[in-house]
Amino acid sequence: MVGLEAFSYNLPVVAYESGGIPEWLEDGKSGFLVERGNISLLSQKIEQLIKNSQMASELGSYGRRRVENDFTLKKHVEVLLDVFEGIRQRHI
Repeated sequence: MVGLEAFSYNLPVVAYESGGIPEWLEDGKSGFLVERGNISLLSQKIEQLIKNSQMASELGSYGRRRVENDFTLKKHVEVLLDVFEGIRQRHI
């Protein structure tokens, strides 16, 4: 959730490519995905954003739009209803 919260503040995210992170973090669009455990590349990507405020702003803005369009309460409820409907259909 921290990454999506960062997006809501127009901030880009740099994170390891693990768990569910690749589902919401688009490499090169809203931040950077880094191979799990690659500390060197993680620090390089963070430094890149620190040095290039224009890039950081663009990635952060894209992330903000993703949150506003794809991670709203309405979307969340729609997905849950679809899941519940799928379960209901299997048990009829």
